[in-house]
Amino acid sequence: MEAKGEGSESPTAGDYSPSYCDRSYQMGEGLDVVGENIGSVVHVEKERAAKPYLGGYRHKKTGVVYHHASSQSVEHSLIPPRKNVEWLRNRDAQTYETKTRSAQSYREFGTQMAREDLHMDHAGDRELESRNYFTSGQLLDLKKQKSLVIQCYWRGYMARRRSRGIRQRLSERRRAEKEAAEIAAAERERHKQHEVERRVNPRSRKDFELLYNELEEWRCKEIDRIAKLDDATDEERKEALNEVLAKETTTLQTIDRLKAQASKDGRARRVERVMDLMAQPKRWEVGDGELQEVHTPFTTRAAELRDLYQGLTHPSPVVDDRLQMLLNVKWTVQEFSCQLTRDIVELCDREADLLSRGRPEDSLEGLRRRLSNLFLQFIETGQFNPEAKRFLKVPNFRQTYTMELH
Repeated sequence: MEAKGEGSESPTAGDYSPSYCDRSYQMGEGLDVVGENIGSVVHVEKERAAKPYLGGYRHKKTGVVYHHASSQSVEHSLIPPRKNVEWLRNRDAQTYETKTRSAQSYREFGTQMAREDLHMDHAGDRELESRNYFTSGQLLDLKKQKSLVIQCYWRGYMARRRSRGIRQRLSERRRAEKEAAEIAAAERERHKQHEVERRVNPRSRKDFELLYNELEEWRCKEIDRIAKLDDATDEERKEALNEVLAKETTTLQTIDRLKAQASKDGRARRVERVMDLMAQPKRWEVGDGELQEVHTPFTTRAAELRDLYQGLTHPSPVVDDRLQMLLNVKWTVQEFSCQLTRDIVELCDREADLLSRGRPEDSLEGLRRRLSNLFLQFIETGQFNPEAKRFLKVPNFRQTYTMELH
């Protein structure tokens, strides 16, 4: 920072120079300034050009005039260029250039006062009279009245909206309760039908355990009831016990028949499920991460064998369709030569011969069951159906005998 005196009122340099300042010192062309860190040296060059005037201020008590200092650093690309302040306080820089433009309106207007030497037409004139003066107090009262009216309508609207919301929520709650009651009733009915179905058509092991437990509870209750008969004789108790035994035997026979039928149906369902799994396409992951279903020759072969098995187990009432199905099975198994395939071909020829003779359907039931069982054994053999290898844990004796080709 550089300070200069102004006129005779400003003190000399010695009046405000510090005591350690050497007044006789003259700066050379440049000097090196060593920093605190080792090796950091800053070279300072003496500026010979006149410093620009950047303004300043005067000390009120001492009268010393302080000028704003300018930087002596070398201008690089990162340092913005110095502004030209010569015209900063010029009148030309502070004066806005004005322009005068005239405009012509679309309609002519004008006023004219009446006078003696001028005739004026007053046909279209209107006389306006000023109304009574409306004070600020009256305006405030009017605003209050209008505010009360607005509040009245707003509160009525909010009350109607709230009551409508209450009625809607009440209606929704009643509807939800009704739907919940209907769902609960349907669930109870479904559970009841399921329990009845479990007892009428049992399928799983738990269903048969339920039947056996209920039968045991019924037997115990009947024995207790018979034992509590005081006026009954020994012969009557024996007859009652015989009736209970007969009913229990009949029920057990019925349960055994249901168990045999359930085992048969379960085996058929397992076979169909395994065949569907064999015929399912392979799922391969492509480059974009999606799964693509691809049918291989093995899955196509499994699907064809599944269709043939379903055609054998669900025979068509039309004789020609049944003969065509038997012919397809015969062509399929003749690709391999073994004892199993020869037995299947023989059974197909036998059934076709019986159908051509007009034999009834009931007489062919045993033959068809044997044919379907042998064809199922053909499907479960991995050498004939490669997809079956994924579902075979260990080959049994029958499969080993089947795979011995001749």
